[in-house]
Amino acid sequence: MLANSAEQTTVGEVVRAIQGTILDVPHTSGSAVAEMWDRAAATLEQALDSETLAELVARQEILVRDSSAMYFI
Repeated sequence: MLANSAEQTTVGEVVRAIQGTILDVPHTSGSAVAEMWDRAAATLEQALDSETLAELVARQEILVRDSSAMYFI
């Protein structure tokens, strides 16, 4: 399942491999709250499926580099 490279593997695929579904929401017909949770789950899935592991690692490297302490003497 996760045999692809970091450039080809999305964060969503990793989450699904670990826990099955990204966001377990109630599925009650005729419920406005359940519909809202379905929309929230779909939005979260879209976000996680649009980011690869390589992109996540690259962003973290930038954040670490930019937050490194600078010492002036």
